[in-house]
Amino acid sequence: MEVKEAEKIIKENLDDLTDMFGIGHWAVTVDFATTGSDSYQTGICDQDFKYETARITLYLNNIKSEEMLLRVLRHELFHILHHPFNEMIASIDAFILDQKPEFFSIVESLWVSAQEKMVKNLERMHRGHLEAKGK
Repeated sequence: MEVKEAEKIIKENLDDLTDMFGIGHWAVTVDFATTGSDSYQTGICDQDFKYETARITLYLNNIKSEEMLLRVLRHELFHILHHPFNEMIASIDAFILDQKPEFFSIVESLWVSAQEKMVKNLERMHRGHLEAKGK
Protein backbone atom coordinates (compact mmCIF):
# COMPACT_ATOMS: atom_id res chain seq x y z
CA MET A 1 0.00 0.00 0.00
CA GLU A 2 1.21 3.50 -0.82
CA VAL A 3 1.70 6.08 1.95
CA LYS A 4 -0.68 8.67 0.41
CA GLU A 5 -3.51 6.14 0.24
CA ALA A 6 -2.84 4.97 3.80
CA GLU A 7 -2.74 8.55 5.12
CA LYS A 8 -6.13 9.28 3.54
CA ILE A 9 -7.71 6.16 5.07
CA ILE A 10 -6.23 6.90 8.50
CA LYS A 11 -7.40 10.52 8.36
CA GLU A 12 -10.93 9.41 7.50
CA ASN A 13 -11.15 6.81 10.28
CA LEU A 14 -8.82 7.46 13.22
CA ASP A 15 -10.94 9.97 15.16
CA ASP A 16 -14.12 7.91 14.78
CA LEU A 17 -12.36 4.74 15.93
CA THR A 18 -10.70 6.34 18.96
CA ASP A 19 -14.04 7.85 19.98
CA MET A 20 -15.84 4.53 19.44
CA PHE A 21 -13.28 2.70 21.59
CA GLY A 22 -13.41 5.29 24.38
CA ILE A 23 -9.88 6.56 23.87
CA GLY A 24 -10.65 9.80 22.03
CA HIS A 25 -8.86 11.70 24.79
CA TRP A 26 -5.57 9.97 23.93
CA ALA A 27 -3.21 11.73 21.53
CA VAL A 28 -2.65 9.04 18.90
CA THR A 29 -0.28 9.49 16.00
CA VAL A 30 0.20 7.09 13.13
CA ASP A 31 3.49 6.65 11.30
CA PHE A 32 4.34 4.46 8.34
CA ALA A 33 7.40 2.30 7.82
CA THR A 34 8.56 -0.85 6.08
CA THR A 35 9.96 -4.06 7.52
CA GLY A 36 12.50 -6.50 6.23
CA SER A 37 11.35 -8.94 3.58
CA ASP A 38 11.31 -11.79 6.09
CA SER A 39 9.03 -10.00 8.55
CA TYR A 40 5.28 -10.50 8.70
CA GLN A 41 4.71 -7.68 11.22
CA THR A 42 1.98 -5.22 10.22
CA GLY A 43 2.02 -2.76 13.10
CA ILE A 44 3.14 -1.82 16.58
CA CYS A 45 1.78 0.52 19.24
CA ASP A 46 4.02 2.35 21.69
CA GLN A 47 2.23 4.02 24.60
CA ASP A 48 3.00 6.57 27.27
CA PHE A 49 0.47 5.87 30.02
CA LYS A 50 1.25 8.95 32.06
CA TYR A 51 0.52 11.37 29.24
CA GLU A 52 -2.06 9.20 27.42
CA THR A 53 -0.20 9.35 24.14
CA ALA A 54 0.42 6.58 21.66
CA ARG A 55 2.37 6.17 18.46
CA ILE A 56 1.20 3.50 16.06
CA THR A 57 3.61 2.42 13.36
CA LEU A 58 2.08 0.61 10.40
CA TYR A 59 4.31 -1.46 8.12
CA LEU A 60 2.80 -0.75 4.73
CA ASN A 61 4.82 -3.33 2.80
CA ASN A 62 2.85 -6.01 4.69
CA ILE A 63 -0.55 -4.31 4.38
CA LYS A 64 -2.26 -5.20 1.12
CA SER A 65 -5.66 -3.51 1.20
CA GLU A 66 -7.81 -0.85 2.85
CA GLU A 67 -9.66 -3.57 4.75
CA MET A 68 -6.38 -4.93 6.09
CA LEU A 69 -5.14 -1.45 6.99
CA LEU A 70 -8.28 -0.77 9.04
CA ARG A 71 -8.06 -4.20 10.69
CA VAL A 72 -4.43 -3.54 11.70
CA LEU A 73 -5.29 -0.02 12.89
CA ARG A 74 -8.11 -1.36 15.08
CA HIS A 75 -5.81 -4.06 16.44
CA GLU A 76 -3.18 -1.50 17.46
CA LEU A 77 -5.85 0.78 18.98
CA PHE A 78 -7.10 -2.14 21.05
CA HIS A 79 -3.62 -2.32 22.56
CA ILE A 80 -4.29 1.14 24.01
CA LEU A 81 -7.40 -0.22 25.76
CA HIS A 82 -5.06 -2.69 27.37
CA HIS A 83 -2.85 0.06 28.84
CA PRO A 84 -3.74 -0.42 32.54
CA PHE A 85 -2.40 -3.96 32.30
CA ASN A 86 0.70 -2.76 30.44
CA GLU A 87 1.34 -0.34 33.27
CA MET A 88 0.97 -3.15 35.77
CA ILE A 89 3.34 -5.50 33.95
CA ALA A 90 5.96 -2.74 33.71
CA SER A 91 6.04 -2.65 37.52
CA ILE A 92 6.15 -6.42 37.77
CA ASP A 93 8.95 -6.56 35.20
CA ALA A 94 11.02 -4.09 37.21
CA PHE A 95 10.57 -6.18 40.36
CA ILE A 96 11.41 -9.44 38.58
CA LEU A 97 14.52 -7.97 36.98
CA ASP A 98 15.66 -6.78 40.39
CA GLN A 99 14.75 -9.90 42.40
CA LYS A 100 14.62 -12.87 40.02
CA PRO A 101 16.05 -11.93 36.61
CA GLU A 102 16.05 -15.59 35.50
CA PHE A 103 12.23 -15.50 35.49
CA PHE A 104 11.96 -12.39 33.31
CA SER A 105 11.86 -14.13 29.93
CA ILE A 106 9.19 -16.56 31.16
CA VAL A 107 6.95 -13.80 32.50
CA GLU A 108 7.53 -11.66 29.42
CA SER A 109 6.60 -14.52 27.09
CA LEU A 110 3.42 -15.27 29.04
CA TRP A 111 2.56 -11.58 29.06
CA VAL A 112 2.94 -11.13 25.30
CA SER A 113 0.81 -14.21 24.66
CA ALA A 114 -1.95 -13.09 27.06
CA GLN A 115 -1.94 -9.55 25.67
CA GLU A 116 -2.29 -10.69 22.05
CA LYS A 117 -5.09 -13.10 22.98
CA MET A 118 -6.95 -10.29 24.75
CA VAL A 119 -6.58 -7.98 21.76
CA LYS A 120 -7.83 -10.75 19.43
CA ASN A 121 -10.87 -11.17 21.71
CA LEU A 122 -11.56 -7.43 21.48
CA GLU A 123 -11.33 -7.69 17.69
CA ARG A 124 -13.86 -10.54 17.65
CA MET A 125 -16.17 -8.60 19.96
CA HIS A 126 -16.00 -5.54 17.72
CA ARG A 127 -16.58 -7.60 14.57
CA GLY A 128 -19.60 -9.28 16.20
CA HIS A 129 -21.00 -5.89 17.19
CA LEU A 130 -20.70 -4.63 13.61
CA GLU A 131 -22.27 -7.81 12.22
CA ALA A 132 -25.19 -7.47 14.64
CA LYS A 133 -25.73 -3.92 13.35
CA GLY A 134 -25.61 -5.17 9.75
CA LYS A 135 -22.40 -3.35 8.83
